[in-house]
Amino acid sequence: MKRQTPKEILTASFQELAAKKTIDKITIQEIVDNCGYSPATFYRHFKDKYDLIAWEHTRAVADIMNQIGADGYPWKQTLYDGARLYKENKEYLVNLLLHTSGYDSFIRYMNEINCAALEKYILSVNGNRKLTHEEMMYVKIYCHD
Repeated sequence: MKRQTPKEILTASFQELAAKKTIDKITIQEIVDNCGYSPATFYRHFKDKYDLIAWEHTRAVADIMNQIGADGYPWKQTLYDGARLYKENKEYLVNLLLHTSGYDSFIRYMNEINCAALEKYILSVNGNRKLTHEEMMYVKIYCHD
């Protein structure tokens, strides 16, 4: 049986609260009270609730993206799995995008994850040859929205 880490427990607490109220109204104190932790524990793991949001979403997306190139896991399946993730979390994501004043943190982290995934894919098809500075620039431009 896998034990949950403090980050996972704090995230679950936050998501439970987000199911009941808008994200911009949730405080750190509410998050920690909901799971029995202290604010100090929260701040040992996250700088703010937007960092928590980005960590969780990045982790969920990375689980899907890291399968690219794995045996028998086609690119098309990555798209299906990503769509399923968004469908399963639709209400939470709508709350996230409509009710966060710090959404730029979420977007920034997503941009970083997308760049890392694209870089990994390019490396896999070019024989793991390190990307040039110019190629990395193109990856970053492509991933920027």
